[in-house]
Amino acid sequence: MMAEYGVAIAHCPPTNSILGNCAYLPYMLHKGVKVGLGTDFPTHNLFNVMLSVSQQHAIMPRPMRGLLPWTPYELATLGSARALRWEDQIGTLEVGKRADVVTIDLTCNTSLFPLNVGTLMLFLSVNGPGTEVTDALVDGHFLRRDGKFTFLDEAEIMGRAQYWCEVHGRLHAGAGRRSAHVRARSRRISAAVTPPGNNNKDEMRSRPCLL
Repeated sequence: MMAEYGVAIAHCPPTNSILGNCAYLPYMLHKGVKVGLGTDFPTHNLFNVMLSVSQQHAIMPRPMRGLLPWTPYELATLGSARALRWEDQIGTLEVGKRADVVTIDLTCNTSLFPLNVGTLMLFLSVNGPGTEVTDALVDGHFLRRDGKFTFLDEAEIMGRAQYWCEVHGRLHAGAGRRSAHVRARSRRISAAVTPPGNNNKDEMRSRPCLL
């Protein structure tokens, strides 16, 4: 039914596995369902996702399992474009389409060696770390150039995020101490209101207590 009505799936395998789930991707692809790779975790990137999708669907104990070496790469590019219904604009490098391109630094990049046409696609999908992306173009505009963002101060943003994490940690710790204090006060109130050894609610009586 999903394939018949053109429903598209955003597959996020790392988060799926964290939650103890795994989509039946080979079956969905076999039935013609549109599938694109995505990420809904702030520190993931599509290289992590391609690695996860390669591993998970090779070991799941199901009648249909395993993906061709280039399938994760295709899902991350053209598959995602089809899921968004933008395949006429992005997803492949063609004349007339938007220039959405990333470049990877191959200098001393041991995770992709040996460099040859026969293995590069496989190595990119299972071993290409996102931190080595040198340039990123979106619609022909550089958002990242020579390993640095062109429109934001990455160090300043990371410093601000770290600061607020520390502030949140202190607030959370303070809230925990206050919660423990409230529970302790509640126990003292209960002890003050209920006389020792008297479990009869009809005979319960209040008496002044100092907190």
